[in-house]
Amino acid sequence: MRALVVDDEVDIRTLLIKMRFRRKLDIAEAVNGQDAIVKLDAGDFELLILDLMVPGTDGFAVLDHLIATRPRMLEETVVVTAYPRTAHLYGIPMIARVVFKPFDPMRFYDAVDACCTAASID
Repeated sequence: MRALVVDDEVDIRTLLIKMRFRRKLDIAEAVNGQDAIVKLDAGDFELLILDLMVPGTDGFAVLDHLIATRPRMLEETVVVTAYPRTAHLYGIPMIARVVFKPFDPMRFYDAVDACCTAASID
């Protein structure tokens, strides 16, 4: 199963990648939304872990891109954000799983597992 981790903070990307979750995942990285969109369009990912507040093209634009091109991928997306109010204002919890920073590792694992299960059902 292929996963894309999108976060501008190298420490967060490294932490998420080192966690490797509970499943064996082939993980790619993106540092901003534009990089994520290019990789999503070029690759076949079953899981997306997305920080909303990345520089340049942000996570909201990535979500808009998924809605337009791969809406089912939203079921396989975990949004990680330090801005819970912003996430709620945009209705993100209605379309994807959301984990707030600083995050509880077990809650994060559960969100990733739910996305992996959704991906395996497709």
